[in-house]
Amino acid sequence: MRNKLFIILFLLFSIKSFTIEVKTEIAGKYVENSSENYFENRVKSELSIKNPDFYAAVRADGIYKDDKGEVKIERAYIDLYKNSFTFSLGKQRIFWGSGYLFNYVDLFNEVDIEDPKGDKKGVNGAIVKYKLNDTSRAEAALIFKDEKKSFASRLSTTVGLFELTCNYIKNRKLISEAANLYSKTDFIILEAKGEAVVGLWGTAVFKENSEPVKSSSRIYTAGTDYTFSINENPLYLLEELSYDEKAKTLLSYSLATYDFTNDLKLSASLISDTESGSSVAGSSLKYLYNDYITATVYFNNYKDCNNSDSPILSENSDGNEYKLELKADF
Repeated sequence: MRNKLFIILFLLFSIKSFTIEVKTEIAGKYVENSSENYFENRVKSELSIKNPDFYAAVRADGIYKDDKGEVKIERAYIDLYKNSFTFSLGKQRIFWGSGYLFNYVDLFNEVDIEDPKGDKKGVNGAIVKYKLNDTSRAEAALIFKDEKKSFASRLSTTVGLFELTCNYIKNRKLISEAANLYSKTDFIILEAKGEAVVGLWGTAVFKENSEPVKSSSRIYTAGTDYTFSINENPLYLLEELSYDEKAKTLLSYSLATYDFTNDLKLSASLISDTESGSSVAGSSLKYLYNDYITATVYFNNYKDCNNSDSPILSENSDGNEYKLELKADF
């Protein structure tokens, strides 16, 4: 990691003309649930440098929790632009896929049920992007994670009001560090996303496991969203479904957000497994004090999550959870 960071910094400062920008986020959070309660403080500080031919960033994340502190380099990458090509190298945010919560193309990040489209951790990799024409592009990525290489590629094109994407992914994932055991899975994932009065998207996932046990499965997802106006304020509604053909399980995700004012937003969501009866009901109230400071209160209820086979649900402990977060950006 140090060698990569040194190479990136050397490339940056060997270029004469560039613009420098620094962004910092400070957040404090209190969490209380059935198993624990704690305070957590986080600092994210990012230095970015750019000109018309490149963009690069280095970000350090610091966390202080339970009287212990830790600092990690969460971003250290460079993007190089040349005609229709973009080449990216280093620890970077890799976030593919058109799904909202059930985004099976995004195999390199953990699912955040409170903010599925939020910030993601950096992943070591190299990515090449090529713009075929005004409506089509191709991408290929080599991901270094858990000391194994994963490969991902995708081809996207626009037909009418919809974008169609074909993804091919060879994923290698560590499932037992003690036994040095990895799973090896190949994915072909077809996606479609566009507008037809309402927003529409869907995926077909063809999954083949070769290790540790050979198996295959098919997963289908579909989603829609729409924004209404109530008292001249926006009400956003979203519904997404995921059906596993082999397990015969149906997962659903519902989301509603309403802006009472420009400064106050209420959100409510429900994730449920129709087979096991597991569910997560969440709500949040976010207050924007000014352009830089926000305060958010969360309430989550986890029910029978251990009965579900879905990692989105099963990793949660049952009971109620309360969170209070203060965040400042500058």
